[in-house]
Amino acid sequence: MAKNGDLLNLAPVLASLGIVNNFPASMLSGYKEANVQYGVPYQSLVTGFYYNKAILAKYHLALPTTFAQLVNVVQTLHKNGVTTLEQGANQSSFSVWTFLTMLDRFGYQQMYPAILAGKASYNNPHFLALYDDIQTLAKDGAFNSNMSTETYVQAAQAFISGQAAMFDSGVWQASQIQASSIGNGVGFWPGPTFPNGVGDQHILMNAPSAPLVVSAADSPGTARYTAVKEFIGFYYSSAGQQILVNNLQTPVTKYQPTGAAVNKPVFKAVLSEISAPGWTSPPAQPDLVVSSATANAMYNSIYGVMEGVYSPTAALQAVQQTIKS
Repeated sequence: MAKNGDLLNLAPVLASLGIVNNFPASMLSGYKEANVQYGVPYQSLVTGFYYNKAILAKYHLALPTTFAQLVNVVQTLHKNGVTTLEQGANQSSFSVWTFLTMLDRFGYQQMYPAILAGKASYNNPHFLALYDDIQTLAKDGAFNSNMSTETYVQAAQAFISGQAAMFDSGVWQASQIQASSIGNGVGFWPGPTFPNGVGDQHILMNAPSAPLVVSAADSPGTARYTAVKEFIGFYYSSAGQQILVNNLQTPVTKYQPTGAAVNKPVFKAVLSEISAPGWTSPPAQPDLVVSSATANAMYNSIYGVMEGVYSPTAALQAVQQTIKS
């Protein structure tokens, strides 16, 4: 639509409102086509592992930071009959958000343009290292045994009921977790760093999601253009962003949230991670810059290794086969 000129360039709107600098650069860069700012973020996509502090404490485990430390947690919990990572693949194979972030810790952002252009392959040594690590987690008993038949909703309920130490999800789940019996004892973790990774390891997913776009027919001088400008001015104001926060959604601007919501333990943990010094977010989640066929293959490849259906190499090749340069 942007290439066809169907969408209004919102850059002049943002400039006239003086709010361009209110956004982290990554929140706008993903919605540009040439010099046209065709969209602005409706909300942010924040993903990671929620974790049950009581389970870790029971087995004298610290929250891991590296992959090796995560493996130690998995081995200890598995030995004691506890699931580390709750995942639901049935009818929700997209629910591998934190593992997609891990791809960025193996150079995905730098590599995917060349992969899509046919100048490189998804089946490469860097991604293979990650898939090998996922296989290690599977072999060490990290995942729930009913992963292939459990949906995302069922996985969420299993975590909330205390059946697993960690759950792969995002900020949208904060409200339900907070309202549960374990809510005051849940933290949020962006996943492990990898000594064999590629580039910056301090990457978390706080990317723009679901862009707001405007028809190019709503040009300057029309009543609808005026309405659009007023709406954007309010939505990205402090008052507008605070409405998001009040509903346990993270701001898409640099606004520093206030109010009761920021003191709710689960949401507070999410806010703490995305504002941690030294951490950055990519402009888009890895599956959102490829075709739907490739995205689905990425989900299936990761779950396939978790379930033992794919070897790491076969999983990578299954994704590569969907890419047409």
